[in-house]
Amino acid sequence: MQENSEGPSVVKDKTNLGSVLVQMELVTMDKLKQAVIAQMDASGEQRLGAVLVAMGAITQDDLNTALEVQKALREGDSLTAHMSMISFQNRRIERSVDKSTVAVDRALEAWDKPTHA
Repeated sequence: MQENSEGPSVVKDKTNLGSVLVQMELVTMDKLKQAVIAQMDASGEQRLGAVLVAMGAITQDDLNTALEVQKALREGDSLTAHMSMISFQNRRIERSVDKSTVAVDRALEAWDKPTHA
């Protein structure tokens, strides 16, 4: 890992896991730097993805998708990489819509309940 004036360099190339996670907008550069520092503090005994999952920065599903994208990029299969990212984004949107629907349903249920004086 290279050092620079800002600390450890976490993005060496476009196919490393950190780059993929940032590109997928799953982590910020600051969060990635924190994870790399935590990894270095643990003598590098944990993989970066495991550190990020343990920190609560990403989910295991996020990590699995990022690893799929990373593998496709390293194999030069940009179509598969992009398809994996699109599929992942669709799942994120669906989860967000589901959460919003549940919140609206609960609000409507609360609204429909008679109030007792």
